[in-house]
Amino acid sequence: MYGVIIEAAINGSTRKQTNPNVPVSVSELVADALACFEAGAGIVHQHDDFAAVAEPGARGMAALAAAVYREVLAVVPDALLYPTANFPAGPDGL
Repeated sequence: MYGVIIEAAINGSTRKQTNPNVPVSVSELVADALACFEAGAGIVHQHDDFAAVAEPGARGMAALAAAVYREVLAVVPDALLYPTANFPAGPDGL
């Protein structure tokens, strides 16, 4: 018998300018991650935009992910979570 693991990528590289519903803030990311786990996801990951974090680079992104994961893990202690970085592709950052 084979099992299935559902992984939810909750925001991809989409920006608010393209889709105002895409989660980027801590509260938005937490809400979407929890909704995905409630719906049956086994793994959740988010893409963090360098421009969306207060401190540029990896430390700012790590702080954002840690803030999200603390809240998610308080509700789903065995949650599998990981961050992914977005890198601007061109002069407009998209």
